Amino acid sequence: MPEVSFVGVAAIQARAVQACTKAVAEAAEDLVGKAQPLARFKTGTLRGSIHVEGVNPSGNGATAKVSTGGESSEYALFQHEGTRYMSGTHYLEQALLQNAAVYVQHLEDAANAAF
Repeated sequence: MPEVSFVGVAAIQARAVQACTKAVAEAAEDLVGKAQPLARFKTGTLRGSIHVEGVNPSGNGATAKVSTGGESSEYALFQHEGTRYMSGTHYLEQALLQNAAVYVQHLEDAANAAF
């Protein structure tokens, strides 16, 4: 006779958040790799500064912050958004929009694999 046991909502939720956190971290790292070639290149400082600042599980999901920093902090925003003298490249925005469906599918696959 089959045996059924209830592990509780907390255990199921923890498994889902763990899978989601891993998938978000992987998507964020992929986003870094996709955004770097889209950033303007003069010295390589801007491209090299694009990084994942952190992945944080929260509630029923996870968030990741992809940003720039270091020496490029002063001009990264101007390169991204543009100025009245030059257009912006929107390197982070473009990379995210171009790959959003891939990242959603990656999260779905991670959730399906967890259960």
